[in-house]
Amino acid sequence: MNLEILLRTILAFIKTKLGVYIRPRRYVQIFSEIERVQPRNIMEVGTWNGVRAKNMIQHASKFCKTAEIQYIGFDLFKTMTKELYAHEISKMPPSREEVFAYLETSGAKINLYAGYTQDTMRMVGSLPKVDFVFIDGGHATDTVLNDWKGVQKVMHDKTVVIFDDYWQNRKDGPKVVIDTIDRNIFNVEILPKIDVFFNPDFGRLVISLVKVTLK
Repeated sequence: MNLEILLRTILAFIKTKLGVYIRPRRYVQIFSEIERVQPRNIMEVGTWNGVRAKNMIQHASKFCKTAEIQYIGFDLFKTMTKELYAHEISKMPPSREEVFAYLETSGAKINLYAGYTQDTMRMVGSLPKVDFVFIDGGHATDTVLNDWKGVQKVMHDKTVVIFDDYWQNRKDGPKVVIDTIDRNIFNVEILPKIDVFFNPDFGRLVISLVKVTLK
């Protein structure tokens, strides 16, 4: 364990015991990448309540008219069951209609696909190429692998893909898929900002974002 992770573990443990909210640090890196890429097409696997989607759209709108931005989101929405919730180590989402109404106020073109991505990702080949992708859907390894295979179909030479929840101290979830990405084809970079949390179900989580681009 390096010094930063050790210090963050101690701080997270103390805050958790005191019931103090631990604000994630890693997500600012998403917006830094958006400002660098200046995307017009954004895909998110795991839209959830749409808050991060709206923030991504707002950052992208600094560089083009909001009406020219297309957002494509995938989530289970209200089709999430307790069984899937446990399998995917995920969050219970609101309805597609609620999220669509919220995101529509951004002024961007919104496309939301509801359902298990093992099914909805099958139509990804009919979608346009995407400039920026954020993968934060189900965390079961088979789901992450399916999502990654789908995302590759919409990548172009400059596409930036960000994976969430690279659990450095675990051997499951997105880490399994990310560690097997072919480094001869893709650049894979673990981004520097680290979060440490104590989850009542999974214990300590050391979490990073991972950036993937074509070579």
